[in-house]
Amino acid sequence: MAYLAEHHWVQHRPTQYAAIGDPMTFFQELEDEAANQIDDLERHLAGPDPVGETFGDRLGRYRMARLQAEEIVIREVLMPASSATSDDPAGSPIADVALVAVLAEFRGLVDEMRTGSSSE
Repeated sequence: MAYLAEHHWVQHRPTQYAAIGDPMTFFQELEDEAANQIDDLERHLAGPDPVGETFGDRLGRYRMARLQAEEIVIREVLMPASSATSDDPAGSPIADVALVAVLAEFRGLVDEMRTGSSSE
């Protein structure tokens, strides 16, 4: 996640990026904070376990909560909108589609790392 955030800042927030004294430390700390926020938000979004909920339903509810938490935290913490004008392409629907594609690729890589498999 730190790489995605740093790339975003270089491309869309160059002035703020240039002001960072130690980018490696900054983005690692940002990633750590984002991971904590994702975990907290996932638990909040998932809510309490309903009585009688099946394992499959619970798994689906937690997966959906995790994806929603990742989307929110990545968008608001790791890749905040630039302070540019309304004609800024970062706020366009095309940019949102690109972000969804990046998130899907990222999730696939994380899944590969967790399972130790590769699509190649």
